[in-house]
Amino acid sequence: PAVAGVANQAPGRELTAFGGAESRPSFADYYRTCALKLDKTGYFKNRGLSDEVIRRFNLGFDDHYICGSDEQGMQILWLAAIIPLSDSAYLARNTDAHSADRIRKQGPLEFFNRAVLEREGDIFITEGEFDALSLETLGFAALSLGGCGNARHFVELLRSRQASRGVHLRQMFYVCLDSDEAGREAAALLLQGLRHLGLRCCSIDLAFPFKDINEALCHYPEGLRD
Repeated sequence: PAVAGVANQAPGRELTAFGGAESRPSFADYYRTCALKLDKTGYFKNRGLSDEVIRRFNLGFDDHYICGSDEQGMQILWLAAIIPLSDSAYLARNTDAHSADRIRKQGPLEFFNRAVLEREGDIFITEGEFDALSLETLGFAALSLGGCGNARHFVELLRSRQASRGVHLRQMFYVCLDSDEAGREAAALLLQGLRHLGLRCCSIDLAFPFKDINEALCHYPEGLRD
């Protein structure tokens, strides 16, 4: 299973293109193996996620994740939280809070919980996957961009869906990205694109006074829910 964890992605780098369906591998077996290892970590629960959300999104743990090699050619191993983005793409997150090297993404660009676009009702758009998982834990529909640089790709996805269906989406989109400069710029681009498509949207800060939505969930869940 660790072989599936070999990353083709530099730390923190965002994927920039959707892969062709014919070229996409399937990580289904890898996900099942990682899900069976959840009893080896409390990472997801320590971040406030419910058991139901952990099961529903098929979250897992790889205690031998190969994230690359050092200057001597030795493998660098992580204890990694695995978040499936689709059958052919996933995010691996280093559970070592003291490491500056935290993220790998495998596979083509995919938005976490993209399937939520098929449901009725309001949708929250977050920057990180754990922020979307946090809102799902509280019962709200949430999708993650997986990085500020993917805002334009998300607008293009919605434009494509509109063109193929010939109708406007009826959801209200709440844009709640991080409050740093990159987040604000991405939110402005996203709002402009959504409004250009005739979609209902607004920007909202759900994290204040915490660093992000997941931190708010961990420290003040009832306040976040309100």
